[in-house]
Amino acid sequence: MSVTVVLLMMALAMPLTRPEDAGAWHLVTFPHLPTTHFDITPQGVRVAADKSSAMLVRRLNPGVAAKTATWMWRVDVPVPATDLTRKGKDDRTLAVHFWFAAEKKPNFWARLGGLVRNQRGLPTTGHALSYTWGGDAAIGAVLPNPFLKNDGAIIILQPAREPTGVWRSEAVNLAADYRRIFGADAPPLVAVALSGDSDDTGTMSVGWVKELTITVTP
Repeated sequence: MSVTVVLLMMALAMPLTRPEDAGAWHLVTFPHLPTTHFDITPQGVRVAADKSSAMLVRRLNPGVAAKTATWMWRVDVPVPATDLTRKGKDDRTLAVHFWFAAEKKPNFWARLGGLVRNQRGLPTTGHALSYTWGGDAAIGAVLPNPFLKNDGAIIILQPAREPTGVWRSEAVNLAADYRRIFGADAPPLVAVALSGDSDDTGTMSVGWVKELTITVTP
């Protein structure tokens, strides 16, 4: 048996967006903003924003050693291209977010930020990777997340101007991206989220995500 086969056998696939998984997700809304709608269907998760914002979050307690993630997504109605590094100007049709446990004990300000996130229903986390369909940057660009300062990075997989109505397949190496961006081995993955955001541009958007799966080391 080859080494490659052994490694594949050791990695376990964890599907996340099947209809039977719907109860594991919870909606996170933001004060004073209309809510983006998420519908988990047999065809995938439909994400529809109307001058709105929200996140659909799935916690992974106590965390898993995630290596890679794959999914398919499609945009039917896009938001305009925006600068994703600017608060209040950062709309994007779709994003898939991965939150990791803190690498070390947080300081006071990090604990305060974690408390605010926890009150909103978001994980109290270390670093986060956000893979995005939207924005005006080039494919592969790595941008700072304006809401997480040094703790978050946005990776552009599909810019806003990509053709609509076409399914695209994605495969990302979470462990490698974490090390490349944050300079350390990835701690356990503690949450995954989907989001759709159109409140800043005052527009509507519709997108889909399906077959979201992570591979983990048992």
